[in-house]
Amino acid sequence: MHKGDKFLVVHPTSSALVTMDDWPKAIFLAADGARTIEEFLAYACDGMTSVDAAQVREVVPAMLQELVNAGLIELSATPGSLPFYLERSMTEYDRKEAAAAMARDGFIKT
Repeated sequence: MHKGDKFLVVHPTSSALVTMDDWPKAIFLAADGARTIEEFLAYACDGMTSVDAAQVREVVPAMLQELVNAGLIELSATPGSLPFYLERSMTEYDRKEAAAAMARDGFIKT
């Protein structure tokens, strides 16, 4: 969700709003379960100077770990796919169906 120039995410367990700047937002949105950290870094650094790419490769892992520590993303040793309610925008699916799937998956409590 965008509010002005800020990107807001609802924390899955506390329902708190988390504000993200551009790089954490890019990491969060790229966390699709199929992409490795190295693939994300290669994509993010494409077209950058070697100095800028080196800086990105230095800071992004710490930002990634902050998102993991905050419970906003998870790392996995094996690729997977996101459930439909995380993969698509809320406007693209039936909310009742999504709520039932989220409860079944333990993503929300009912």
